[in-house]
Amino acid sequence: MFSLSMETYCRFKSIYAKIADHWSMIDDAEELEIVSKNMEQGYGVVKIYSLYCIIGMGCFLAMPITYPLLDYVIPMENKTRTMGEPLYVEYGLDPKKYYYPLMTQGFFGGLGCISVFVAFDVSYMMLTNYFKSIYTKIEDHWSLIDDAEELGIMFKNMKQGHRIVKIYSLYCIVGMGCFIAMPITYPLLDYVIPMENKTRTMGAPAYVEYGIDPEVYYYPLMAQGIFGNLACITL
Repeated sequence: MFSLSMETYCRFKSIYAKIADHWSMIDDAEELEIVSKNMEQGYGVVKIYSLYCIIGMGCFLAMPITYPLLDYVIPMENKTRTMGEPLYVEYGLDPKKYYYPLMTQGFFGGLGCISVFVAFDVSYMMLTNYFKSIYTKIEDHWSLIDDAEELGIMFKNMKQGHRIVKIYSLYCIVGMGCFIAMPITYPLLDYVIPMENKTRTMGAPAYVEYGIDPEVYYYPLMAQGIFGNLACITL
């Protein structure tokens, strides 16, 4: 993992060095304006994406601490909810006694990990915006092309790429949608092919301990799971 990280770091460093050299060689005011505009747009997207990922992961990691809080809001009769953790780890000590220190360690450790992934993602996003500015310059070049054959070749390849992107995107989103919606077929099958003297189990896309009755809040939890997973796959 360390060697892979160092290799990726060296590649990024090499790419950024080439970008810096290219930027210093730009003497066309129009081209410089295009590059600067696209990089500023990318910077805005990067900030929103970073906040979305870090806040989302923070909410996810903080979910277990809602169990003790729910005991005050929606108390259960004659019992309390389990004090869970973001991830199961065998610490070798009493998890109830050191619950809040362990929760703090898991929370900030998880945020540290997601920050590393976000850093790589935003690096690719900024590179994408840089290359977008180059393609914008190429688009201006297209308007100067007077060779019908050359223009036809370019449009043909761009249409093929656009078609592949649409098919791949639909395949991923529809496939994931069908997969995570599979549990909801169980209650529907009770109406189509009912079983004698019993009903099918009401499952969920992924096992999560919400600390509330999953049968009472089944459909809201299913909706949250489906749209949450679809949002993840689109990223």
